[in-house]
Amino acid sequence: MNLKEKNIENILSLWTIVNTPFNANHNRENYSYCYLPFSDWPNRLWSWNYTPEVLDNAINEMRNGKESLKISSWEDNHDLFVSKGLEQRFQQTGMSLQLAERPVYEKRLRLTRVTNEEQAKQWIDTFTIPFGYRIHEDVVAQSCNKVPFYLVFLENALIGTALLHIEDGIAGIHSVGILPEVRRKGYAEEIMNILIDMAIDSNATHCVLQASAMGQGIYTRMGFTEDFLFTHYVLPANR
Repeated sequence: MNLKEKNIENILSLWTIVNTPFNANHNRENYSYCYLPFSDWPNRLWSWNYTPEVLDNAINEMRNGKESLKISSWEDNHDLFVSKGLEQRFQQTGMSLQLAERPVYEKRLRLTRVTNEEQAKQWIDTFTIPFGYRIHEDVVAQSCNKVPFYLVFLENALIGTALLHIEDGIAGIHSVGILPEVRRKGYAEEIMNILIDMAIDSNATHCVLQASAMGQGIYTRMGFTEDFLFTHYVLPANR
């Protein structure tokens, strides 16, 4: 199994699903993009085969009123992007875990799936604090019937968020965030273990994710392996 490809397919599927209610998915000859002018996410452009010509066309697309798009790449082509005047916005590490035995962990947290507009707003308000950008609540409210967004509670206190997107036996773990005042207590790792349990219940074979530098150490400790670098570029004015 090509876990790099499965990881990419999972995140592209997620982006596509959350944009579908807004008719915001667009396919060109050599690249695709999803764009919501009222939301900070997903707003991504991608191609399975970047060439200088494809990148020129993508940049022209961005300059046609879509300057906030980020171009995502999972190949070693940084020099090509820089040669076209693009700047690296951030980089993640694609990671995977083969599912076998259930994890053993302290059960202090409760995950509640978002099912309505009020919960969607709670999810967004909580997510924005650790991640530093805002997803429009309609994005969550309009797709929560297809995508499991979770509110994380410690007793009755809302302390974090998570998202689990399972497709074709691959469980994508996304948006795991904890409020700053309750960090360093093992809650992020407990959320991960709960999601892994859910993935096993759904007969997934692997979990995949895209790790920030902050979270990578936790995932490595839990047994995830590094598979590829996932880099996101912007036009210079949108760094």
